[in-house]
Amino acid sequence: MFPKSVWVAGHKYRLKFHRLDDNDRGQCSTDKSEIVVDPHNASKTQMLETLFHEIFHAISEHFDLQPDDPQDKQYEHVISCAGKSIVLLMTQNPKLFQHVLAEINNLLKEDPCSEKKSRRRKRRRKNRSIRQHKQIGSNKQRR
Repeated sequence: MFPKSVWVAGHKYRLKFHRLDDNDRGQCSTDKSEIVVDPHNASKTQMLETLFHEIFHAISEHFDLQPDDPQDKQYEHVISCAGKSIVLLMTQNPKLFQHVLAEINNLLKEDPCSEKKSRRRKRRRKNRSIRQHKQIGSNKQRR
């Protein structure tokens, strides 16, 4: 199951999976902060390649690497090769990516700004606020 969103170059993109018009397998809209992948008649590998292809489009947009001509075939070829290559690298080197994920998890545990920790902190604050609110209510009843 894919997540509903992904962070790309500091920008949060919604991920959507639905049929697209015109033989497009994917689209990236930096204006809408949205990446769409067409799962129709696509293998899981093709969907992953398309997803990374669109992520690389978002990266190139945010780092101003887009060509002057939006129809530049060489640029599109490079982006396509990058998408295919990252999926191939992952599937041919699962131990490497298991190690990389383990290292990322360690970094997230150490990083005070990690998303997981910030969610935990928000939950704790909310629970603390609820407890305090209940205490205030019970103190009023005692009076």
